[in-house]
This record gives sequence, structure tokens and C-alpha cells, in this order.
Amino acid sequence: MRSKRLFLILCLAGVFGLVFFALSTPGLETSNIYSFDSLDETPPIIVIFTESTRADHVGPCYGYERETMPNVCDLSEDGVLFQEAHSQSSWTPAAMSTFFTSLSPNQAGLPDWAYHLSFDADTFTEELSESGYTVREGEGQTHLAEVGLLQGFDGKTDQIERDKDQFLDFYFYADHAHWPYFAEQEFRHWDNLSAETPAEIREKWETEPFENRTASKQTFVDLYNADMKQGDNEIGQIIQDLKDEGIYEESLIIYTSDHGQRFGEDSYLEDFTHQEPVAQHEGPADPALTHVPLVVKFPGNEYAGTEISEPVRLIDLGTTIIDYVGLREDFGIGKSVIPLIEGETQERTIFSVQHFGIENPGFRASLIEEDKVYQIEDAKRVCADETDVSNSVLYWRDKDPENPFITEDIGDRVNDSQMEENLREELCDAYTKGGWREYYYLPEEERMSENLEDQLRQLGYIE
Repeated sequence: MRSKRLFLILCLAGVFGLVFFALSTPGLETSNIYSFDSLDETPPIIVIFTESTRADHVGPCYGYERETMPNVCDLSEDGVLFQEAHSQSSWTPAAMSTFFTSLSPNQAGLPDWAYHLSFDADTFTEELSESGYTVREGEGQTHLAEVGLLQGFDGKTDQIERDKDQFLDFYFYADHAHWPYFAEQEFRHWDNLSAETPAEIREKWETEPFENRTASKQTFVDLYNADMKQGDNEIGQIIQDLKDEGIYEESLIIYTSDHGQRFGEDSYLEDFTHQEPVAQHEGPADPALTHVPLVVKFPGNEYAGTEISEPVRLIDLGTTIIDYVGLREDFGIGKSVIPLIEGETQERTIFSVQHFGIENPGFRASLIEEDKVYQIEDAKRVCADETDVSNSVLYWRDKDPENPFITEDIGDRVNDSQMEENLREELCDAYTKGGWREYYYLPEEERMSENLEDQLRQLGYIE
């Protein structure tokens, strides 16, 4: 009898021991769909960004008639395509800071190139590096590195050997889909400008009367699409290299963009002087600027061909990666998209912020809903000082039912006081979550190296 009791006790102890081991083993406590017994088994991760790429121009997989990005559409057949992914800013430094930190642009503290990522903001790449990943950057990332975004990186792809299995390679193609459009001739399938360069086209457009610009605008779209196609060619090469190495199947691959691009879809263009460009990403944050493509291919091609219509955000991606490899589920304020893929219902506030001004930046914040976009002017004052909201301006913009990437003329100020208060509370809570942050404004002598200045000039950020 005593021996049976002892045997029962030992069995129960063994069961409790196995449960404790399972709960304490990295990778088993998260919601990931591809179970890892340890961090040594986590997959290679490839993250690819193209600049200024709006979702409705990506190709047939996003409903566009042109084959602008066939490799991205092919990738979506092996993975999950998110139909409603939104960036949290129409400006690269703010948008990319939310990706790396899973914090709001306010928390990350990087509204413009004259600033530096908040020194107490952690990036998901730092966490991966500390867990044993080799984290590498592709070519041309200097303008991101100099403002503190590439924390946790071990080196460049052509300078450092990667771990054969446990690595993250990050590619950011700033020269594809961002002005100036210099696609090589082999990718220019839609324009008839064999003799003119994009710079010559733009100069001509800027000197034309406004009423003559419609045809020129389509030319810019043609050149934009050609630039996208050249960027897609680079993506295709990355994917082919992974297949040649025999690691495509086991890799986690994420493709997206920092923000979109506007081509005068709404009345904002009507306010331009003749000097203003037709292709740009300034102004109110409407879907043309915030709605970006997002494709995630999981190891083993898990959930291949799935499409998710629920809205997600750039701020969610770092959290998703950290959750997926099993480090933790609560990185930043983002929400892992994995439960959404598994069929769970998730609620997200879809917001985006446009920063303006350098030394004392202001903010125009937008709340993006299914059929409307709400805007708060001077959001910094409104959200930072809750006692002074009487003069805030909350507008709405209707989405065009024929094309949800376009917003119609700006509407009247919201005249329902309770609705205004609720919307303001939701937007300010999302934007200033964790408290209002003072930005670290780089001293002029630290602000810009010659290399960074040259890159930003080529991209049109500075004169």
C-alpha cells in the first residue's frame, strides 16, 4: 500500500514538473501558431520595406489592374495578406519608429530627421539580438541608423556572416517608390517618355497652369508604378536567394511599407501653389498615405492564401515578431496579429499622425474608421493639455464608396459634442499612451552627417 502511494506521489510530481517546464520554456507560453521547443528552433526572419508604397497600387492581390509587384502577390499566396494595414505616420522617421519599438510616434520620440529615437525606447531587434539572433541590415540604411532606429543590429548583410538558422535580415528600399522616380527602362511599361527624365517631367509640371496638370499626374503614377516594379524585382531576388539556400520554406518573411503616397486624390491638391509637387506624402493622413501593403509568410507556409480584412497597424509588427519567436507577448503597446490569424476577434484604434515643424513640432492626428477619417488639428496641445480643448478642431472626411483610398472634401466640424469628446479621447489615448514625451532635438552639429544629408537630399526631404 505504501509503495502504491509513493508511486502515485512520484507520478503527480512528474506531471507537475512537466507542466512547470512547459510554462517556463521560451516559446511555449506565447500564442504562436508554429510551436518551438526552444529559442534554438526559432526561424530565420526576413523583413522587407519599400518606401512610399500605397496598398491600392501593389497589383492584382490588392485589386490593382497593373502587375506592379508580382513577387509580392506571389508571396501572399504562400502567406497571409492583410487587406487593411495602416501606418501610424505619413513621415518615414515617425512611421519606422513605431515599427521598431511598437510604441506610438509620441512615445518613440522621433517626429523628424532632426531628432533621435528616445534613448529609453527598446526595439524588437535589440531583444532578438540579446536572445541570440544575428541581426543584419541591407544596403542603404544609413538615414535610419543615424537617428537611432537600427539598435541591436550586428552589421550589414555584406559585412557579417549570419547564423545559418537564427538570423534576421532587414531590407529598406528607400529608392523604390519614393520620389524621384528613376526606374530603369526595362521596368517602365506604362509611360511613353523615352526622352524625358522624371526630373524634367516634374519641372514641366511645376510650371504648367493647374488646369493642364491632369495628364502630367498620370505620368507620375506611371513612373511610380515603374519604380514599384523595380523594387519588386529586388524582392524577387531576395526570395529566390532564400529558395536557393533551401531556407525559404522555414522562414518568417514580412513585406510592408512605411507609408503610402498621394497623387492629388482629394481637395488637398487644389490648395497647392504651382510650385508644389503632385507626388508627395505630406498633408492630412488619409488612406492614400496610411494604407500600406502587408504580407506575412510563416514557416511551413502556415495559413497560406489567408486574407485578413480586419484592420491592423505598423505598430503591431514588432510585437508580433517578439510573440511569434516566443520571447514575450507584451512588447510595446502593439497587439500581436497571430490571435487574429487564428480567428480571434481583436479591437484596434487605427490612428495616424502628421508632424509639421522642426524645433517645436506640431501634430495633426487622424482616427481612421470604416467609412470616415476624423482629424484633430493641433493634436499636441489638445492631447497634452486636456484642460484646453475648447478651441480644438475635429473634422471628418468621408471615404469615397467607390474607392476607400480616397477621401472626399473635408467635412464640417463635428458638431456632436459627446461624439467629439469620445473621438478625441480615443485618439489621444492611442497617441499619448504612456504620457506625453519631450523629444530629443539633435544639436545642429550632431544632426546630419554628409552621408545622411546626401541621402535625404536625393529623396527630396531637404533642398
